[in-house]
Amino acid sequence: MLFWASPDFYASRGINDNCLRTASDRDLSHDAIFHSLLPLFGIETSQYQEQLDLFATCRTAAEPRVSMVAHQPRVDSSTLAQGAKL
Repeated sequence: MLFWASPDFYASRGINDNCLRTASDRDLSHDAIFHSLLPLFGIETSQYQEQLDLFATCRTAAEPRVSMVAHQPRVDSSTLAQGAKL
């Protein structure tokens, strides 16, 4: 299986890429893809199985969370009264 990401990607998600290189000889299954991608994108679900997460053993204890939602500016009634463009 092939997975490529930039050093910044690994760092932003608390993954030690050197650890991944040493673990690259493991036998893998496509079943692991779902469970490996969930934490990379900060998704939490009861369906997640850590033993199938390919990155779990190489993730630091303090895993950063990544927001999947784009920032939306706050618009309140005073902003609208001033003729704000949405």
